[in-house]
Amino acid sequence: MIIPLIVAFISAITLILQKYILSTLKVNYKDFNIFVFIFLFIITSFLFPKFGWIKPEAATHFYIIIGILMVIAAALWNILLSQALQKEKLIEFELIQMLQPLFTIFLGSLIFTSERSIYILPAAIVAAAALIIAHIKRHHIMFDKYAKYLLLAVVLMAVEMIFIKILLSVYSPVALYAIRTLLVAVAMWGILRPSFITINFHKGLIIIATATLAVIQMVLYYYAVNNEGLIFTTMILILTPVLIYLYSIFISKEKLTFKTGLSFVIIILCILFASIMGNK
Repeated sequence: MIIPLIVAFISAITLILQKYILSTLKVNYKDFNIFVFIFLFIITSFLFPKFGWIKPEAATHFYIIIGILMVIAAALWNILLSQALQKEKLIEFELIQMLQPLFTIFLGSLIFTSERSIYILPAAIVAAAALIIAHIKRHHIMFDKYAKYLLLAVVLMAVEMIFIKILLSVYSPVALYAIRTLLVAVAMWGILRPSFITINFHKGLIIIATATLAVIQMVLYYYAVNNEGLIFTTMILILTPVLIYLYSIFISKEKLTFKTGLSFVIIILCILFASIMGNK
């Protein structure tokens, strides 16, 4: 249980740092994504000799196809997420991102029989309804462009976690993350064509520090998913949005509306319900 808790705290810190880099330091999302993924790979590669291993089955067609799909999903959701994070307030951002654990639990319960539960779908429906209610303004459901980006990113994040769960049977967490970050960096470079003109030495150091935390976070996350299970790990990670909300309200002084706060509580309860009942 300690590993998912560590991941939750680091995840909150890295998200706040990313928001600071993209919104306050005005680093272009194209430059940020490529720069951070290059250093994610470099940092992880130092861990590879000691902690990296790959089983021979990883070279089979099935795992190669799953790996390609993982890279596509990861590249797309990171591009969408960074644009949303740059423009959306943290409270609104985290409210939508909170659906990702439910999507992950839902997909995991469909695909992996060991994590299947009849309680997942009702919880997901209630959480989705809560999110929609939070975005009803003047009797219309209103999601701006970046909120829609984030919704799509959340779905892709959940889909990628299914691919990662499958690949962890033939890759160690360090090996999988090293390969993922390298291939995603290459894929995004081809898509985004960065110029890096918005990154100077000071900003670069902050991004590298963020990348270091992200490597620790994701490697531990992979270990937790592989050893503790997808649903249990997801349940513990609901601590992340709680920490983000506390930061947004008390430090960033973002305004919390009644509907947003109520939706937050409902979604948290849905994740808890789905996670606890899913383990029974």
